[in-house]
Amino acid sequence: MYGSFSGNLGRDAEIVTTKSGSQMLKFSVADEVYANGKKETQWINCVDFRKSSVEKLVQYLKKGTTVMVSGEVSLNSYEAKDGTTKTSLQCSVTGIRLLGGNKSAEASAPKTSSAVPAFDSDDAPF
Repeated sequence: MYGSFSGNLGRDAEIVTTKSGSQMLKFSVADEVYANGKKETQWINCVDFRKSSVEKLVQYLKKGTTVMVSGEVSLNSYEAKDGTTKTSLQCSVTGIRLLGGNKSAEASAPKTSSAVPAFDSDDAPF
């Protein structure tokens, strides 16, 4: 099932190398949902096999960063340490958009000027 969701990263994204040698970007997103009148956190485990994501996005996907993720969402069953069967949501990412950084990263980021340089019409080539 294809879907989109937004939320905050629960930890820094990491690059993982598979047994076949390909690399993937792995991260978890906390999505707040309302069930039975209560707010609950639902975790979605995300993997991104796109080479451009692995190389470029890992530096920006830090704990607390708000993201919008699109991809193929599925249920994954696994056996927990206590022997019980658990299910989790997994997303094979096809698109990701950064919506905001975490507060500590924003506080330590250098301030940049967004001033537009002056333009003199005499400099125009026409």
